[in-house]
Amino acid sequence: MKKLILETVGYNYIETSFAEWLDVLGYSESARVNWPSHVREFLWWLEQHKIKNVTLITSKHLADFMDYLRHRRKHRGQGGLSSQSIKNITVALNVFGQYLNKIKGTALEVQVSKVGKIDTTRHILTTREIKQLYESTYESTRENSQAMGQRDRAILAIFYGCGLRKNEGTWLNLDDINFRENTVHVRQGKGRKERLVPVTGKPLDDLDAYINDGRYWFMEDHTIHTNKGVLKQDTDKDALFLGQGGKRIKSGFYGRLKVLKQRSGITKRLGLHTFRHSIATHLLIAGMDIEQIRDFLGHASLESTQIYTHIAHNLKPEDHE
Repeated sequence: MKKLILETVGYNYIETSFAEWLDVLGYSESARVNWPSHVREFLWWLEQHKIKNVTLITSKHLADFMDYLRHRRKHRGQGGLSSQSIKNITVALNVFGQYLNKIKGTALEVQVSKVGKIDTTRHILTTREIKQLYESTYESTRENSQAMGQRDRAILAIFYGCGLRKNEGTWLNLDDINFRENTVHVRQGKGRKERLVPVTGKPLDDLDAYINDGRYWFMEDHTIHTNKGVLKQDTDKDALFLGQGGKRIKSGFYGRLKVLKQRSGITKRLGLHTFRHSIATHLLIAGMDIEQIRDFLGHASLESTQIYTHIAHNLKPEDHE
């Protein structure tokens, strides 16, 4: 889809805030990428019709926009939009309506495709469960238990201790970890925004142990038994997280999480975003200022961070442990 330029400042802000709202509620990566783009087209269409505030949207505007979709050409290729494409846009607008109702207090009813609510509490780990995961990294493995454990603890340090998104952690390089300043430099943040994330205590120690000890094992060529210390060819020498092939980890995080989940006995749904949601909730419960949590997570809007207040409020007492 071609990039549509929004001239209304408020609309650009709403699009960003909506994307963060999807992120906080744990929607799929596909939804977090595609739905804001669909909403952008709707907002762009509104601009063309001189509607520059969401409070002015009526049912007729929605009906006219749907009619516009049925007649517009594809941005790429030949012909018009398929019925599935129109349905996907409709689903995005339904969820956008939920966002406006909850965050903005603006009623937007699309009434074409029903979208169920997401149970956000299932994505939050307790501090006890976080400890269980850390303890599971010390269990023996078929390969180098020390190096594998050090890398697993470094993964937890980045995605829980620093609350980074999957893409942010994936593209970290060695020089992004500053032990002098105790910071992680996020260069690949959402919306191409950079930020410095503080890292101290055990997460910092775990990163130190992995970088200065265990990480080297992932760069070694273990097929050459007679000459220990020989490095593999074409390793990603700058990348922070390396797989056993010496290359930057991109999708391999999920396999490690599956192993840790099985070892720890945790039954909750577990993903990299679970750690981000969990640390945000734990910091809020511990009394950290909401503005500090916003900056820590790299949110563009405070509204996105405030969703965690609702999550924390709805947690059961045992979920605080």
